[in-house]
Amino acid sequence: MKGRNILIVAGVTLGILMVLEVVSRIVLSNIYNRKFDSSLIEPHKYGATDGLKNNASGTVWGKPFHTDDMGGRKHQKSKTGKKKVLIIGDSVTEGVGLDDSSTIANLTNDSDEWADADVRNISMIGWSSHDYSNVIDHLFARDTSINEVYLFYCLNDIYGKSAVKDLPPIANKGVISEVNGWLQDRYAT
Repeated sequence: MKGRNILIVAGVTLGILMVLEVVSRIVLSNIYNRKFDSSLIEPHKYGATDGLKNNASGTVWGKPFHTDDMGGRKHQKSKTGKKKVLIIGDSVTEGVGLDDSSTIANLTNDSDEWADADVRNISMIGWSSHDYSNVIDHLFARDTSINEVYLFYCLNDIYGKSAVKDLPPIANKGVISEVNGWLQDRYAT
């Protein structure tokens, strides 16, 4: 009897998920695109940390994506000769899924309060605290014109370069991770 109840609950749950999926596909224009153009990545740009290629173009999460001469997310207006400010973070700060003009760095760069600054977005999806240290060390060793750095981080950044076994279950490269990736790419709900 217990096994039968589990099957009934699983069947009802699956049925509800299927109905939600059909409704989502009717209501939504398309499934959210989470693809990252790997040709934008320069391996070991900051020592052990990968970075974005300088002056590159591609598509990230379905949006056109451009980088500047530092390999940061390109901004609309160049402000050479001004104080150089770096914004560093992961995917949220990088602005994956946003137009170049809609990132935090670009909006800051265009604001009147930052008229005397050239704000650069040196961020990349997947970076963690370990990567931030590598990037800052690398950039300060090579570019003495940097005046300020602002670090934006999310809670997932604290994991750093942890062993896979120490990461949350969904981040592990196993069956759960594979199923999660498949659902993110194909399941509209």
